[in-house]
Amino acid sequence: MNNEYNFINDKAIIIDENCNCTQTEYYDKLYNVLVKENLIETIEKEIEDLKDQKANINFQNQLKNMFFYQQY
Repeated sequence: MNNEYNFINDKAIIIDENCNCTQTEYYDKLYNVLVKENLIETIEKEIEDLKDQKANINFQNQLKNMFFYQQY
């Protein structure tokens, strides 16, 4: 996730949450692009979290069904 950016001359230095730096050309609306990149990354992470939750629920349901059928 992009945390901040600084620009020197016509170059932008973008710093992410892991303190990794990326250099790119500075252009108008760079801030807007970085915000949208962060939004996309957040959405992708949320999708992965939901997939994990679904897999966990499916596993729990399978376990419940196994025990339910064994009781009768």
